[in-house]
Amino acid sequence: MGNIVGNPIDEAKKKEIEDLVQAILHTFTTEYVKAYGVALLEKIEQDVTEQPEEWELLERPEEERSTEPLKEGYLVKQGGVRKNWLKRYFVVQPDYKVAYYETEEAFRNNKDPKGVIAPCGYSVQHDPVQNRLEQLAQTARKMGAAVADLPKPDAVPDHCFEIHHTRRRCYFIQAENADEKRDWVKAFKRCAWKCRGFKSDDEVSNTAFIMGIRATRHDLGRWGWWSFGGTESQILTDLIVEEVDYTVMSDVYQNLKGPATLRWMARSQVLKVLDTMVSGAVATSWAAMKKIITTVRERAEPIVRSKMSLIYESKEKIQEKITDACLDRIRPVLGEKVAPRLSTILEILFSPMSEAFSETRSIFEDCLDTMLKTIEQKNGFGSDMRGLFRPLDRAPRSWYTMYKANKKVDTMEVPLWGLRQFFDDIEPSELISEGQEAIAKVLKTVLCACKIDGA
Repeated sequence: MGNIVGNPIDEAKKKEIEDLVQAILHTFTTEYVKAYGVALLEKIEQDVTEQPEEWELLERPEEERSTEPLKEGYLVKQGGVRKNWLKRYFVVQPDYKVAYYETEEAFRNNKDPKGVIAPCGYSVQHDPVQNRLEQLAQTARKMGAAVADLPKPDAVPDHCFEIHHTRRRCYFIQAENADEKRDWVKAFKRCAWKCRGFKSDDEVSNTAFIMGIRATRHDLGRWGWWSFGGTESQILTDLIVEEVDYTVMSDVYQNLKGPATLRWMARSQVLKVLDTMVSGAVATSWAAMKKIITTVRERAEPIVRSKMSLIYESKEKIQEKITDACLDRIRPVLGEKVAPRLSTILEILFSPMSEAFSETRSIFEDCLDTMLKTIEQKNGFGSDMRGLFRPLDRAPRSWYTMYKANKKVDTMEVPLWGLRQFFDDIEPSELISEGQEAIAKVLKTVLCACKIDGA
C-alpha cells in the first residue's frame, strides 16, 4: 500500500497497519466469495422451484415511476471549505438523495445542482453542538486527554441541524424556524434510512456483500450492532479504518506529545490519511473481486441451473420422508403445547397489519377525494395532468400521509420482542420496517393503477 501515514507513525507501525489492512481484505474476500456462492445457489433454486401465482399484484413499471421531488425548499448550508453560510434550494429526489441548487430558478430550469448529498450511512443530529461534544468525549478517551483540553465545537446558528458521519464530510444546515427544522430533520432521517448506497444492481452480489461484511466483523471479534451505509467501497473502507484505529492506533494516540489541541489535530490528520490510503486499496481490491466473480458466474451458472432441477426433485423426496417421520413424533406435542397459544401469536402479528391495511384504504380514499375535489374546482381535468396526479405519486412515500398506518404496524414492536424470547431469529425492527414497506407498496401500486385508468 505504500506509505500510509507519516509522523508520528514509525516504520514498524506502518508495517503493522499495512499487514492488518491486507489481512482484513483477504478475510473479506474469502467471506464474500463463500457468501456469493450460497446466495447464487439460493437464487437459482428459487428460480427453478418458484411456481406462478394465480393472482398477483402487479408492480409499477420502473419507467413509470415518479420523478417528482419528495420535498423541496430553501435552506442555508455551511460550505465545506470556506465554512461560509449560503442559501441553497434543496430538493429531495425520488431516490432519496438530496440535491441543492443555487436558486429555485436553477432547479426549475434543469441546471446542474451545486452538490448532491447521498445520506446512506449518515445520522441526522438535531443538536449539532451536543453531538460534537459527545464526539470529543470519545476522542479524549482514546487519547487519554481531558475533554476540557480539546478545542470546543463552534457555535451554530439557531434552527441548525447536522447530517453527520464519523469519517465522511458532514453537512451543517439551517432552517428558517423550528417547524421547518423539524420537518427537514424528519425528511433527512427518512432519506438516510431509504437511500440506496450500493452501486451494483445484482441482488446476489448485494446479499453476499452484506453477509461478507458481517462475517468479517465476526472473524475480527467485533460483536453487536454495526450501522453502515454507502457504496460498497465506502462501507468496506469504514470497516477497515475503524479496525485499524481500534487495534493499532490506540497506543499511538496515547503516546502523542504536546498540548491536547495539537495531539487532537495530529490524530485528525492521521485518520484522514488512513481513509485516503485504505480507500485506494479497497477500490482496487473490490474491482478485482467483482471482475473475478462475474467471470466465474458467467461460466458456472448455466451448468448449475441445468442440474438444479434434478437436485431439487431428489431434495423434495428426501424432505418428504424426513417430514413424515418427524411429524409422527411432533404432532402430539404440537397439539398439547403449541395449539393453545397459536391463536394468540397470530393475533399479535395479523391484527396490527389488518388495521394498518384498513388505514391504508382510508388514505387511498382520501387521495381520491382530494383529486376529485381538484377536478371539480377546475371544472375538468385541465391541461396540467402531471400536477393533478402529483399527490398520488407522493402519498406512499410521505411520512405524514402514511403516519396513521405506520403507527398501527409500530404496535407490533413490544409483542415481537416478547416472542423473541422463544424465537431468537425474530428481528422486531426489520419485521416492522418490512410491514410498513408492504402497506406503502400496496398503496403505491393501487394509486398507479388508478392513475393509468385515469389516463
